[in-house]
Amino acid sequence: MENLKNARRAKKLTQQEVADHLGIERSSYARYESGSREPDIETINALAKYLDVSVGYLSGSAVYSNADKLIDSYERSIHFWLEDQFFSASEVDRLKDHYADVLTRYKTLVESLERAKTSEKYCIGENPTAIERYLHY
Repeated sequence: MENLKNARRAKKLTQQEVADHLGIERSSYARYESGSREPDIETINALAKYLDVSVGYLSGSAVYSNADKLIDSYERSIHFWLEDQFFSASEVDRLKDHYADVLTRYKTLVESLERAKTSEKYCIGENPTAIERYLHY
């Protein structure tokens, strides 16, 4: 799995710690990271949950790790808020267009930040940066 090692290292976990969580031998887990063995779907889901990343990120089909989760959370918040409000049809259309644009821009920003995290050019250490503090207000 393409990004498994990156996700594990980002969480500052050892191969043994992840293997223990999954209930497998460290050597079996190491084969997942090297690509010589493919985990089953239950294991992939368990890894994604434990490492707090998407399945798409682990499989290499997504450049970003947490963008999907952040966007889903934001979208659920919007829907929850809209359920308690009363709007005209034109207001609903305007809000829909606005939030579709916000989510698109947000996804692009998160993807860029995730790429920057893996680039040595931008990586300055493990301490929270100003942007991280801002995003986690």
